[in-house]
Amino acid sequence: MKKIAALPVTKIFPAHHDLNVPETILSDMENAFMKLNSEGKLHHGSGVHKYGYFSIWL
Repeated sequence: MKKIAALPVTKIFPAHHDLNVPETILSDMENAFMKLNSEGKLHHGSGVHKYGYFSIWL
């Protein structure tokens, strides 16, 4: 996420659900992964972590 969030992105195409994905999703996801890591939850089986308009399933 650190490498991807640093790229000059102007458009993000979603996998499903909504076509209006904000450009800030990359930095928001990077922050979410960093938070999960600092909390010791960045591992398989830790569950579904919801962050407003996206979720991370581990």
